[in-house]
Amino acid sequence: MGNKLIFCTSLIRKGTESRWKNWFEYYSELFPEFDLIAFNDGLIEGVFDPKWKVVQLAPHLGRESTWIFPGWKRSFAEALLYAIRAGYKRIIHIESDLYIRVKSRDRYCLFFNRNGYYAGFSKKYCMLDSSLQVLNNPLIVVELINYFRKEENQYKDEFAEDPISRMTDPENFYFLGERLEGPEEEDLKILENKKMEYFAQFNYDKWSKYLWE
Repeated sequence: MGNKLIFCTSLIRKGTESRWKNWFEYYSELFPEFDLIAFNDGLIEGVFDPKWKVVQLAPHLGRESTWIFPGWKRSFAEALLYAIRAGYKRIIHIESDLYIRVKSRDRYCLFFNRNGYYAGFSKKYCMLDSSLQVLNNPLIVVELINYFRKEENQYKDEFAEDPISRMTDPENFYFLGERLEGPEEEDLKILENKKMEYFAQFNYDKWSKYLWE
């Protein structure tokens, strides 16, 4: 184990294993100097390659609505706590459906190895993109752990109040990308935009060719 971690949250069930397999394989090649760990909301269902590290968190908490998602919040908080206890100095959150383009690797490595907090930004929603975060600020990490580990906060329907969403200072937004939510013609415009550095809610099996352009 090194001192650099990339983590995602997961919900591995029978028939969905390829989503996380793709994530592990892609980022193990793109950022080989980082350890990769998925933090699963509940026990793994189905068969998953044991060479990839998955921390299973029981019981399954799931998602109740668009803004009430206790399973993700617990997984995110437990990942940060795990990272601190394991002595990781560089902590990066890349969600399992977010993919960074190959051409952006070197620039991203600079930020991945720099002190501070940096994130993606969605112009579509004019808000920080929580699916891509560089968490190399211990004070912010502790704040996020303390907030998201509280059960009452895990079930809040008030996303704008949580610590991540309050980090709206433009100096935090160093990564240019967007979410692919349809319709398909709009998604293709984003995918074909050479300025895009990453894509969120990305279907790897369908669109992987765009990562190498």
